[in-house]
Amino acid sequence: MFKYRGIFHRAASADDYVTVTESGREYDIPVLSGPVVAFEGDVVEVFTQGEIARIFAPGSAYKQKCRVCDVIERACDVVTGEYVVADRTAYLMPDSYIPYRVKIKGSDGSPECSPGDKIKAEILKYRTFSAMRARPVANFGRADTFRANLNAALHGTPYFAPFSAAAEKQASAARPYEAVNYLSRRRDLRGKTVFTFSETETSRGSYAFSVSFSENEWVLGLHVADVAEYLAPGTPLDTEAAMRGKALFSGRDGSPLFPAQFRRSVCDLGSERPALAVSAFVTFDIHGNVLDTDLCESVIDPVLTASASDVDALISGADSSALLPLRRKYSAVVPSVEQLYELAAVLRAKRLSGGGVDFDLCDRVFAFDSEKRVSGVSLVPRSDSALMAAELLAAVGEACAEKLQYSGAGCVYSSLGERVYNAATGAPNDRYLLDPEDYFTPGYTAREAAKARGTAAEHYCFAYLTDETDDAFLSPSPAPHYMLNTQKYIRFYAPAKRYSDLVNQRAVKAYIREEPFDVRRYERAITAEMSAYALKRRLTGLFECACAAKNRDTELKATALNVCAGGAALLLENGVCAFMPAAEGKTVRPGDKLKVKVKNIDYRLGRFTLE
Repeated sequence: MFKYRGIFHRAASADDYVTVTESGREYDIPVLSGPVVAFEGDVVEVFTQGEIARIFAPGSAYKQKCRVCDVIERACDVVTGEYVVADRTAYLMPDSYIPYRVKIKGSDGSPECSPGDKIKAEILKYRTFSAMRARPVANFGRADTFRANLNAALHGTPYFAPFSAAAEKQASAARPYEAVNYLSRRRDLRGKTVFTFSETETSRGSYAFSVSFSENEWVLGLHVADVAEYLAPGTPLDTEAAMRGKALFSGRDGSPLFPAQFRRSVCDLGSERPALAVSAFVTFDIHGNVLDTDLCESVIDPVLTASASDVDALISGADSSALLPLRRKYSAVVPSVEQLYELAAVLRAKRLSGGGVDFDLCDRVFAFDSEKRVSGVSLVPRSDSALMAAELLAAVGEACAEKLQYSGAGCVYSSLGERVYNAATGAPNDRYLLDPEDYFTPGYTAREAAKARGTAAEHYCFAYLTDETDDAFLSPSPAPHYMLNTQKYIRFYAPAKRYSDLVNQRAVKAYIREEPFDVRRYERAITAEMSAYALKRRLTGLFECACAAKNRDTELKATALNVCAGGAALLLENGVCAFMPAAEGKTVRPGDKLKVKVKNIDYRLGRFTLE
């Protein structure tokens, strides 16, 4: 008998399993339910009849399922959910973690609860399912209201909480090093044409580009602010960033990964001064194939910060009065920008021809008031230069993943599975764009994206795919990313927004310095980041419902995306997708322009319907 420790996962349509990491590899051990009660994310121990490496060796005929022998650490002891009464017995219907209703056991000091309230409860007993009990500790209000669901979703999370005094002190004390003092240990790139890129006029970039073309080869340089040089693992600021995992909403105060002072001082390359960076140089042939990847710590001196609108005007054209000043302002980087566009076009064609999926053409942007309540949502088209940057970043991430995996260095890979299901319906999330027979067909998303391109369904399809990419599974071992058409992919270009990018930057620096790096020490941080993705999905649904409630009596313009027997999926002008049930005597076809009103809003599920 062999005992292993791992993370328990509950599968909806297959066997439950425990993910065990052994000798740098991950193994999913199928387990039978009972007698030990385990839930999603619990740290458990399992017994096997042999060594894992031998059991999972190619050709092994081992088919036995194991049992969980003990729960080492619970993923959660306090859960939120709805208070219900059935047969004169009170139950908690948990929002997550526990997939079953739990009997309520009140006590002195417990808040008063009524059926339909959203509450927080403490789990008192685990043992068997029938013996589980929960004690209410807080009442958020009626479960059919926005505020109750929002408070329940945010309760106990660090995302909107202020940073501790120790973390703020560390952030305020961080100052950019005098870069020239580090030239003896870093590659000097101050004479190279490097420029930072910003998707908006006001934001500043944490990465920069350089490019050269000669003898039928492109050399693309990606230079990322060396945040890891200023932030040691285990320090107060690092610990709190690891708990958050990622910034929930880009550019939103109240949910960033680091305090504003730290982001401005060490995460920003847009100050046009010599700065410490981690650089990746990837050499491509004229067909977009990777010939070589070179990683180094560097000192760069960006010549300027290029905004997306300016770059688009330079390439796509503008009226003569505006173009001449832009040509003068960007004279040092115009040749580089043109070469980047050419390279991005080659890389995109190669990726799509292999089954990859195009990037989202629009962003859904939420506006919040001073109390962090949603005040609106809008669909903002992405600029050509932003799509260009996404293509280049994806190519560098694939090349660096290949480099680090070949060397044996550990890092955090971003993977994207082929099927994603809606927890409420059990159907794929893009069910409005698919026929039932396509649900389980490999490659369906790429095909549907190709069909949607240039049609009324394009915005919705790409928005869905982008959301799904945002939910990419993070893993210490390589896994395929179907949207990018790659077998392995890492990100390290946004260490100020995603903690996994900071981990990968540390992994790259360890590789450059030929030092050991144990990515498994960041397992909790990776889990926190994936929890942040789940919370973002939940908040997005709530915010969209709040926006719908605000416009309940307003006539809205919409485009029909797809039609099924039950109704039609519609895309509103603000970028929100909603469902309209079928109405007798009314026929809707894909592409039809409609005027609709909000019919029903369900804050529990975070969705609404139209009529």
